[in-house]
Amino acid sequence: MVCANPVFNIQAAKNKAPCNDCVGVKRLTQRETDVLVWAAAGKTTWETAQILGIKETTANCYIRCACEKLLAANKTHAVAIAVCSRLVELIPSTRQI
Repeated sequence: MVCANPVFNIQAAKNKAPCNDCVGVKRLTQRETDVLVWAAAGKTTWETAQILGIKETTANCYIRCACEKLLAANKTHAVAIAVCSRLVELIPSTRQI
């Protein structure tokens, strides 16, 4: 279920379709998607909880559920799978250099 290149699959991006390895990934709830989007943006679980107005333990629960559904080993792995399979999109960075 993981892309050969979990960070980005160029061919999948050109076709705007998930790569073959990501087909069949289970559907995530909106909250599971939300926490993965913020994780992909570099936010900690605490920061994500503050943004979404939930407790940190609840955010961790959503991450755990997303990891189980995506068969991911950890949060970073879940983000890579979700991005590869087009379940989440990366948010452009707002940081100033």
